[in-house]
Amino acid sequence: MINLKQKKYSQFVSLLRSAIWMVAMMVVMIATKVDALGVKPFLNDIVMEAGSVHEFTIEVSNQESFIELITFRAQAFEAGNIEGVPEFINNENALPVRWFKVPSNEIVLEPGETKLIPISITTPPDAQPGGYYAAVFAKTRPAENATIGNSNEVGVLHFITIEGEMRTTREISEFNAQPKTIVGFPVELSFSMNNTGSIHTTPQGIISITNLFTKTKHVVTVNDDLNKVLPRSHRTITQYWKENSKWYETLNPFAIGLYEAELQLNGFSESEGASSRFIIYTPLLWVMLLLGAGWVIIRKIRL
Repeated sequence: MINLKQKKYSQFVSLLRSAIWMVAMMVVMIATKVDALGVKPFLNDIVMEAGSVHEFTIEVSNQESFIELITFRAQAFEAGNIEGVPEFINNENALPVRWFKVPSNEIVLEPGETKLIPISITTPPDAQPGGYYAAVFAKTRPAENATIGNSNEVGVLHFITIEGEMRTTREISEFNAQPKTIVGFPVELSFSMNNTGSIHTTPQGIISITNLFTKTKHVVTVNDDLNKVLPRSHRTITQYWKENSKWYETLNPFAIGLYEAELQLNGFSESEGASSRFIIYTPLLWVMLLLGAGWVIIRKIRL
């Protein structure tokens, strides 16, 4: 019996070691994985006049150990889902793709090499004021003598504003905490915005959070990542209160209570703001309540 138990224990230890080794290898693989192709910047926000030219460069780097051949193309995009993922348009004649001039020949990148790629945008004299959106993609093709390598494509988003009289119409359609009853931190606060104008907007402002029991106040800045809402689109932006809080902060008795969150965005009047209420409680509080209820029940049974 003892030998059988020892055998089972040894098998368990062996399986546990194997599992730990596999997890460690996965962590190392994830931590060391890098993109084969790097580009900078991630985004360009450009303001131009109709009938003008804007010249600039993007940085492209080969992070592989073999030679890469890079081709470039421009592709228009529009608003995608409510999280802000763009939807690309498969039309070479779509605006503003034909305004872009990118290298027509392949660019050779040695292992570890970085190059500045010249790009230019030429707007026609009759370009209408408003926002235009396109990405410049860099795509790899391993050299013919390379023994390994796969195609990889990365892009730089371009938000182009043609100056002039534009329609800027936007509204807050929803603002709430998820869920309404929250077990401690962090607290997820999200708002939705409708942009029915002709130009993209970057909503910024503050969320004022007040504990209606203790009257303590907190302020959360909105949209630190500078997410944009494209014209004729609806987007939800999420902000967190105490996103990096420690687990023991949840046990803070002052965190318990009814809260009111008020959203105020720059460029909006107070009447155009929004508010939402939510409740925070802690597991410790519920444990204490259950223990108290159990003690009362036991007392009644004994009596």
